[in-house]
Amino acid sequence: MHKIAAQIAASVPKPFIIAGGAYPTACPDECLNSGNIDAVVRNEGEDALVELVSALEKGRGLENIKGVSYIRKGIPCHNPTRPFVEDLDLLPMPDWSLIDFDRNKAFYPQSRLLYVKSHMSIMTSRGCPYHCTFCHNMFGKHFRAHSPERVLSELKTLKEVYGITEIEIIDDIFNLDKNRASEIMRRIRDELPGTKLFFGNGLRADILTRELIDLFAQAGVKSVSIAVETANPDLQKRVHKNIDMRKLIDNVHYLVHKRIFTNGFFMMGFPDETPAQLMETIKLIWRLPIHNFILSPCMIYPGARLAKTLHMDKKTPLLNDTTARASVTGGTFCSTLNPRLLPLIKIAAIFVFYFCFPVRVYRILRDMPF
Repeated sequence: MHKIAAQIAASVPKPFIIAGGAYPTACPDECLNSGNIDAVVRNEGEDALVELVSALEKGRGLENIKGVSYIRKGIPCHNPTRPFVEDLDLLPMPDWSLIDFDRNKAFYPQSRLLYVKSHMSIMTSRGCPYHCTFCHNMFGKHFRAHSPERVLSELKTLKEVYGITEIEIIDDIFNLDKNRASEIMRRIRDELPGTKLFFGNGLRADILTRELIDLFAQAGVKSVSIAVETANPDLQKRVHKNIDMRKLIDNVHYLVHKRIFTNGFFMMGFPDETPAQLMETIKLIWRLPIHNFILSPCMIYPGARLAKTLHMDKKTPLLNDTTARASVTGGTFCSTLNPRLLPLIKIAAIFVFYFCFPVRVYRILRDMPF
């Protein structure tokens, strides 16, 4: 982001550069002190950005715009936080005509199976009421959702106007409201046959139901991702994940039974995690019938609750963090385990997962969406 801002500042006469998203929300001072960012919009940006641009057009100051941080007399100033948008249906429909769908194929989606496919990502809800200590808080801990009518209207526009039938849903937690999730799936099944849905994120696996999974299959859900993080009960409590592991395992088996391509997210190297606790997670990865998994090191970013409890040398410095989310060869990790051990554990986990379970390879080939 800082490199892009510097290029804009060098090529456009006197640009006013605004930053928004998870990183600027967590680190507004760092952004503003970089020398190229003029303002930061924290948390949600729709209403604040409109007010900010209006103020610039009219030559007014920014001091009365909630949710905005800016430089005044060389010092970062932070206006009061803007309340979250409670009724998401009040926000206008995205203007899809501004998207070059051919170029969008090169965008790296959360659902990796969609890479180089003609697709679009949508959000049907915001906010997650769970309090995992390693997670961001950009959308707050209060669940807010578009109505099923609005979701269907958006999907119909994408299909009928732009020919897009492959959709990635990138909510924080799509299935928190089971009745709403079920209604959306039923209406997609009945009104938009041929739609292919992908959840690269956004499902809480232990609150899924068999009835909703049945609707997933009927509505064209081709791939889901379930976040387990750790199999150890003590670590689950410590990071406030608190998964009901029995229900999660049952739901994973049923997802695979319905031939929905299932990816698992796991983490290793939590603070004070022991080798035995990590092996519990590895064994669960091997035992689950999932098609694919990502085993990521626990990296603690600013804005996460866990960052407040760690010494500075255990936190991930953002300005020189060039690692991918699943990398184990660089970055700053909070683990007390030998850092040379983590790559070896991951390689061993991958090898056993794919090469010691021939039935898994069969399932991958059988259920691959494309």
